[in-house]
Amino acid sequence: MIADHDLERAVLGVVLLEPDRLDDVREAGLVAPHFADKRHEVIFQAAMALAARGGLPHPAGMAAQLREMPLGKNGQLVDVLDKCGGLEYLLSLMDSATTGANATFDALKLVDLAARRRVKETAEDVVRQADQPGFDARAQLTGIESAIIAAMDAMAPRSSGSSIRALADGALRSFEAIQEGGSLGLKTGYSDIDKVLGGMLPGSFVLVAGRPSMGKTSFSVCVMENVARAGGHVLFCSVEVSGALLVENLICSMAHIKPTTVRAGMLAASGWEPLTDAAATLSDFPITIDSSPEQSVATIAMSARRAAKRQPLALIVVDYLQLLRSGRRYRSRYEEVTDLSRDLKALARILNVPVMAVSQLSRDADKRKGKRVRPQMSDLRDSGAIEQDADQIMLLYRADYYEPDDPDVQGQAEVLIAKNRHGPTGTVAMVFQKEYLRFVQSARVPGVPAGWKGSVEK
Repeated sequence: MIADHDLERAVLGVVLLEPDRLDDVREAGLVAPHFADKRHEVIFQAAMALAARGGLPHPAGMAAQLREMPLGKNGQLVDVLDKCGGLEYLLSLMDSATTGANATFDALKLVDLAARRRVKETAEDVVRQADQPGFDARAQLTGIESAIIAAMDAMAPRSSGSSIRALADGALRSFEAIQEGGSLGLKTGYSDIDKVLGGMLPGSFVLVAGRPSMGKTSFSVCVMENVARAGGHVLFCSVEVSGALLVENLICSMAHIKPTTVRAGMLAASGWEPLTDAAATLSDFPITIDSSPEQSVATIAMSARRAAKRQPLALIVVDYLQLLRSGRRYRSRYEEVTDLSRDLKALARILNVPVMAVSQLSRDADKRKGKRVRPQMSDLRDSGAIEQDADQIMLLYRADYYEPDDPDVQGQAEVLIAKNRHGPTGTVAMVFQKEYLRFVQSARVPGVPAGWKGSVEK
């Protein structure tokens, strides 16, 4: 078993000798389940419970706490002092204590050991199952990847809190940046959208959703281009479209040439220069594309870590959520998509990078009366958890999809910012240049009706 009982004793001993060190080990991310010895797990849990009530984890107080621990069924109090070795064992822990200055470092080592145990236990479980009939190697490997992500999450330090002064100072700096024309997070490259969103914050889960043919992939590709053009490294995980096709479409989009014209072999001689210029420009962009046909949140995490070795990531794009594989068995599709959504949100927080995921909307969006009824968050397909997990939700709507014969709405598109955890919501008017698979702001395109702009709802 991967464990270090002496190190566990040393950490607990320091906490008993110097109660203020409890904050240091908590800051390192140490929690009770990280202890391999069950006695140590319960003792640390008692120290945390005592501190939560304003007490100090000294031996006498700890002994009293352990005599009344809510560990039984339905939360009834249970005397576990003797099971933890009694007061004599608590005093012996103090003899094992090292210097308090090492408390954080030792706590981090315990977190690392716990993560390694978790991965090893999962791998051993797969080995036991490998000889069983019906063993699904691919699904089990995905399970191992998920366990590794969970282990990484367990190793990430948890902040125990920040002073109100530090938070207030940070808030003022953010307000100053916004006042000077900046934003809280990563910009999409569309100023009208960025004014509403305030940017995509590191660790945030952003959703771009719409019915089929609304341009979800095109919009996410345009955001990728804008971020990369500004110097940000983007990892684009495409489950639906091959990397080659994605790049071909993007080159044509940047050159303002119809992809159908190129693929039909009908490109005019004058079109080669803008096409080659676009390809050369794109080649210099910090973009990594992973177009593996079968992807899970675990494989995306591994791709992200590999890509980040070349240059720190600014954004991860996943196209699209409902095509990801979980590698686990579920009773319903609802449960599976719920887990996928939460795993993506966890991935964003672990890597401290915004994750933008494309998602389908249900058919209910098309069943409501009226040709120009906009989609709603409740239309998100397969799971209500997506709506809860996402920090920002953008719903795409194109009137010309529903009214293709109406010349007044051709090209008009809307980005409905239906959820924004750190700012207002609202609707931003855009233009979708369908022939180029490109979204642009309405004010930049001739022929757009005057005054047709996005509205921001406070």
